[in-house]
Amino acid sequence: MKTTVVMTTFNGQKYVKAQLESLYTQTYQPDEVIILDDNSEDNTVSIVEKFIRDNALSSWKISVNKENKGWRQNFMCGIWQAKGDLIFPCDQDDIWHHDKIEKMEKVMEENSQINVLVSNHRNFYDDGSKKIMPSKNNGQLEKIPLKNNCMAVIYPGCTYCIRKDLAVKSEMYYRKGYAHDDLMWRLGLFSDGLYVLREDLIDYRQHSDSTYSLETVEMKTISEKKKWIAMTQNFCFDLIRFVQDNNSSNKEKQLRILSGVQEWLDERAKLYERKKIWQAVKLIRYWGYYQRRRQYLGDWYIIFFNRK
Repeated sequence: MKTTVVMTTFNGQKYVKAQLESLYTQTYQPDEVIILDDNSEDNTVSIVEKFIRDNALSSWKISVNKENKGWRQNFMCGIWQAKGDLIFPCDQDDIWHHDKIEKMEKVMEENSQINVLVSNHRNFYDDGSKKIMPSKNNGQLEKIPLKNNCMAVIYPGCTYCIRKDLAVKSEMYYRKGYAHDDLMWRLGLFSDGLYVLREDLIDYRQHSDSTYSLETVEMKTISEKKKWIAMTQNFCFDLIRFVQDNNSSNKEKQLRILSGVQEWLDERAKLYERKKIWQAVKLIRYWGYYQRRRQYLGDWYIIFFNRK
């Protein structure tokens, strides 16, 4: 099967070369590497161009956006450009294990029912320390089950392998602001084809100045929570369209769960608008729709204690 790696970059000169080297030394070389730079203001582009030139990588291409698109839209543009049967999103600052592509391609080749495959990952830090994530690491393939907390996306996009057919379909259900990992995870789940390979295949860099880390801090405010709820309500609507457009043996269950998600989001929206204790108590019945139980308590903290 043909494979494409889609990397996005922005001001990544500190880490990007190490990531490029981890791609270059893959035991199964990708047929295409697309690198989309989002108007970096440092030496990222020149570092990438030199690496491609020095290693004569004719199938690797870098392009620079005329305007800053933001990482969400940049990733989706790259995914839609990809020609490969399998698409691997790639961050600029991680380290892929040398057999990541080989192992994930093999699983996808042998299991046509999989639309999105994710792998375990190992967090690592600038001081060189590494942390094994608290999940099984036995090399087994497992299907991700559909549950009430289906909006929870629990693996980062850099661990994904996406089948081209689903990537093409995704354009019909995308709205500006959707993250590629959120969209692909949820479409994979509701196409009955989301699986995890229980093996660490990537060292996932953790640093406080990453865009994701900064956005996580911002999410602890009332205004940002309101935006997240509104966006997720749109997401739920688009997932209902996806389920209705694609016949599935689980269609009735999928629509029933999404109906519950809509109710949960509507009640959360009322809580953030009204800021009433009785509204927060009412949300207890939707406990199972939260990604983590502590996020329910987080709603209490943001509204009644933080109040920003």
